[in-house]
Amino acid sequence: MKKGEHDVTLPVRRGRYTGLSIELKHGDNRPTKEQLDYGAMLEAEGWMVRYCWDWQDAADIIKLYLEGKL
Repeated sequence: MKKGEHDVTLPVRRGRYTGLSIELKHGDNRPTKEQLDYGAMLEAEGWMVRYCWDWQDAADIIKLYLEGKL
């Protein structure tokens, strides 16, 4: 992985999005500048980007994304 890349990428088009990218965080951790920059680059390319502090939230986002409900 390159510095700033997110933990989960799903290169599957749904609706208006090119793919889904999720950065998983823990506790009081916040996304780094590199992670935010990477997320902004992906958003500019049509990706949905999310930051999650709970695995269940990430799983729910993936499910809803794949169902085309986001």
